[in-house]
Amino acid sequence: VDEYLLSVRSKVLEATRLSLEEPHIACLCNSRGVKAYIFSVIGELTKVKDVLINIGQILRLDTQIFKHSINVCALSLIYSRYFNESREKAKVLAAGTLLHDVGKTRCSEVSLQEPLFSEKAERNHPLWSFAILKNFKNLGVVPAYIALQHHEWYNGKGFPGGLQGDRILRPAKILAILHYYDHLAALSEHDVIKDVIIEAINKIIQDRGTRLDPKLVSDFLVLTGYLEKNSFVQISSGEIGLIIQKNTDPLKPIIKLMFDRSGHIYRSFPEINLVLEKDLKVIRILNLNAVWKKGSL
Repeated sequence: VDEYLLSVRSKVLEATRLSLEEPHIACLCNSRGVKAYIFSVIGELTKVKDVLINIGQILRLDTQIFKHSINVCALSLIYSRYFNESREKAKVLAAGTLLHDVGKTRCSEVSLQEPLFSEKAERNHPLWSFAILKNFKNLGVVPAYIALQHHEWYNGKGFPGGLQGDRILRPAKILAILHYYDHLAALSEHDVIKDVIIEAINKIIQDRGTRLDPKLVSDFLVLTGYLEKNSFVQISSGEIGLIIQKNTDPLKPIIKLMFDRSGHIYRSFPEINLVLEKDLKVIRILNLNAVWKKGSL
């Protein structure tokens, strides 16, 4: 048994190394200090026997679910490090993210006739994850609730409990964003890396306030760095411009407008502070090619 668990731990650490090379994760993790922090916390988590047993079961069940679990765990630690969360809080969030899909191992055991990726299995797995994780004495109960609530929507239209707003734990709402980002930014061999990442972020912006917590989405956008000075964006009026100064709300920067809503270039480039415009905000990040190729907007 010990040899098996050591083997699982080795595979988790190797998968973590590969995860940090994934383009959508590597772009958020550009410092050795952050990488060392991720390995340190995951190394600590994988000394817990219950964690190793259950991540091993996920690995045996499906390699893609295992890879996704490692990815969102790494993303959670990037998030925690960026926002200076305590190590204990970071560890709790990482445990919940690493094992959020462990209930899928129970789905296949309970209903051998039910396909792993069926709608029934998908809707039940948070409940089974909670049932497994709530008994982990070394981690406390918060990781179990993170797993239970990671498919809840901010507007109450998620599952399994239909919880809304602040009834959903903050760590679970963070996982919901990271989980969504990892699925959206998964690359095929023909994808253009930057385009896929930008479109994933745009989808997260689009679902801000419905599926995802708006404040935490704003935090995530700050982390990504895709709304920095000199970024091209489209605002809710349909106009396109260049960010010339950031504000506290990343979706409300000061912009130099370049194209009107019909795609015609302005003769002069007016500046607009979106903080002062109640109904205007950034709705889409654009890459430079999309700005000049009107047909792709």
